[in-house]
Amino acid sequence: MDSSQLASLVDAMSALAARLDAVTWVTGALLETHPDPNAVLEAWRRRMPDATDSGFEIPEAAALYRAKFQQELAEWSETLASIAREHARAPR
Repeated sequence: MDSSQLASLVDAMSALAARLDAVTWVTGALLETHPDPNAVLEAWRRRMPDATDSGFEIPEAAALYRAKFQQELAEWSETLASIAREHARAPR
């Protein structure tokens, strides 16, 4: 694998890691604010039987992907904030 292939792989892994963090945070927030979070959690468990709460990290790659990860996470955070602002402005 040459350096450009490695850089592309690192960028893809960073983007995926940022998406995972964003989805994890949003899922937690939804569970915290739902009137019956246990029902949501049970539905999640039924639909995602193979989901686990584990992850992995490659220490050697951390320095390589950290900047791209932070950039992707910031972009996802802004997207989620924009959705929240739109929801706050929506008539109830």
